[in-house]
Amino acid sequence: MSALFQWKQHGHLRPMNDAGTEPAGDCQRFPEGQPVLMGNGITDDSGLWALNVRPAICLDDLGIIDGVSIVATPTFDVPPGASVVLRPAIITTEWTALGGNLTLRVRSWNLAGERAPGVPFSWHATIFNHLE
Repeated sequence: MSALFQWKQHGHLRPMNDAGTEPAGDCQRFPEGQPVLMGNGITDDSGLWALNVRPAICLDDLGIIDGVSIVATPTFDVPPGASVVLRPAIITTEWTALGGNLTLRVRSWNLAGERAPGVPFSWHATIFNHLE
């Protein structure tokens, strides 16, 4: 069974230079909690998984999406003693926020760079947003 875990995380923000290597401003506390989501999935026959976020979350209004950090990792559940050959896979992520809708996508590829169907994975995403 798949589930979407979700919560709001409070913390600090430190502006950094464009390369992300040096501070470019003072630390700031988030004015409100930032949404964090995590779950698992499996890519379809074309090597794609997509989640429309707004209908799936239980959190309060997301406000305006400023950015998303999403990471996904292929997962394989091999029972002890099983003689299973694992299929190496590469996972890529992307997101779009258009017209107030947020969509997360995961794509799976084999080592030859071709789409790989049926790859299970776990993922987590942090949504950077502000209220109107």
